[in-house]
Amino acid sequence: MASNVESFITVYSDISWRGDSYSSPLPIHVDSEKFSFGQEFAEREGKARQGRAYISNVTTAEARKPTAEITYQPRTDDIAYFLFPHFQMGIRTGSDPDVFEFVPSKGPPRYGYDIWKGYGTYGEPPGEVYSSSFLKKYFTTDSEIDSLLFRRGICDSLTFSASAGEDLLIKSSWKFKSVGTGTRVNSIPNGAAVDAGTYSTQSPFTFFEGTLNIGPHSFDILSLDVTSKNNVLEKVITGAQNPDCFPFRDYQITGRFVIDLPSDGLEQIGSMVDVDNFAITGTWYKDSSNYIVFDIPYCERRNFDVGIGNRNIDATIPFKAFENDGTHPIKITVSGGDVIPFEQVMYDAGYGARTIADYELLDAGYGVRTIADYELIDRDN
Repeated sequence: MASNVESFITVYSDISWRGDSYSSPLPIHVDSEKFSFGQEFAEREGKARQGRAYISNVTTAEARKPTAEITYQPRTDDIAYFLFPHFQMGIRTGSDPDVFEFVPSKGPPRYGYDIWKGYGTYGEPPGEVYSSSFLKKYFTTDSEIDSLLFRRGICDSLTFSASAGEDLLIKSSWKFKSVGTGTRVNSIPNGAAVDAGTYSTQSPFTFFEGTLNIGPHSFDILSLDVTSKNNVLEKVITGAQNPDCFPFRDYQITGRFVIDLPSDGLEQIGSMVDVDNFAITGTWYKDSSNYIVFDIPYCERRNFDVGIGNRNIDATIPFKAFENDGTHPIKITVSGGDVIPFEQVMYDAGYGARTIADYELLDAGYGVRTIADYELIDRDN
């Protein structure tokens, strides 16, 4: 990109997979991004032609499979846009501040016309898919309307990456239903001004603000990576250039941590070698309203070695997480004030009688509010 051209990435929570409504925009602090149209081309080399040179009808444009790789610094008020489309299951466990728990959907979510989403704890029935859309806008001092809109994204892979003294990072890979290519967009998808939305005012998390426990032991941690994968596939149907849906395959969690061994470190590592599994828990903490907690209750180590260099001893230990007796393989708890877009998860409580208190009422943004100013989603559809 030219040095005098800037860009920013804005994320939206989609209302439904096959709809055209979006939540309010939220710019995110992106470290790096790579959006791709994913156009496939087939070379029909068997076609008859005169001479040796290719002719135009030899190459055919086929399926378009837009993707993205995004690395960014999460805040508790924007991380839900990544966790919902990845885990596909969440539940609100507290309010003022809002507290959410995210777990993987045990069954594959649906790609239909419903609007209710997966809500509950691990093992609850899945619902309609969560997805997020991204607007990548280029702008200079004299132009603010050149944009690309990547619509209806499923987060296939999500990696939490933390190193001592560094910001907590989320590395994510996305597959999108469609993309608006080569268009000039002068408004965001929900019709507001193109510069609507503001960055989070929270500061990033650093690993020094967190704790990590491995089984019964606490270690000095040099770095930690946890990768969660849905292993989704693109499903392209006849009559459609873009994927119609992304079937979810086997779910898996892998990771590694690097520890600076204390004097009895090898003895403590030995306890992991001798037992079948161990737990990893940790917290990134800002204050009583803003924190991220992860819980991986059942892990199996993979082969590792202990290296010695510069008079220090450290070990890189890979692991794989799994479900056990119906217990979640991973749970992410987020507390982030009142700005987590929980209205996107509360469309259907999944059980019981509904009252007006079951619905989140969004500020209509003007004047005196009445019930007519709010859009209520019917949970029973």
